[in-house]
Amino acid sequence: MIIIWDCLKLLIEKKRYKLLIVPNAVTWHLKNPDGGIRSNSKHEMFEHDENIFKNTLKFKNQTIVVLNNGMGDHIVFKHVLPYIKNPVVFSCFPDIIPGKSIAEAMALFGNLDQFNIYKKMDEWKWSDSLENAFKKLYGVVAK
Repeated sequence: MIIIWDCLKLLIEKKRYKLLIVPNAVTWHLKNPDGGIRSNSKHEMFEHDENIFKNTLKFKNQTIVVLNNGMGDHIVFKHVLPYIKNPVVFSCFPDIIPGKSIAEAMALFGNLDQFNIYKKMDEWKWSDSLENAFKKLYGVVAK
C-alpha cells in the first residue's frame, strides 16, 4: 500500500493537482465481463502494467523527458532543458539532446502518448509557442 501511495503522491505533486478527500464516500469497482486489463485470463496484461508502474517508480525523483519527435523539436527543447529539475532524457537525436533511446522509453513506459507534445497541444487548444508548450508539459515555471 505504501508503494501505491508514493506513486499517487508523486503524480499529485508533479501535476500540481489538488487532492480532496471524502472519507464517507462509497465507491464501486465493476469488472468488465468482456476482458481487457480486468480479464482474469490475461495475466501478461497485469504483468505489463505492473512493470510500467515499477519502472515509473524507479524515476520518482527525476523528471522523465521523452522527445519522440523531430529534429526541430529537439532544437526548441534545448532551450527548456536547463530549467527541468533532475531530467532523465530519452531522445531521437542524441547529437542535439543527449539521452537514452526511444526504444528504451517504450520498453520502460509502454505507450508514450503522455509525452507527445503535439497531442498535448491539441488537448490544451494551444496557441502559444512550442517552447512554452514544452515548459507546460514538463512543469517549468516561467523564467
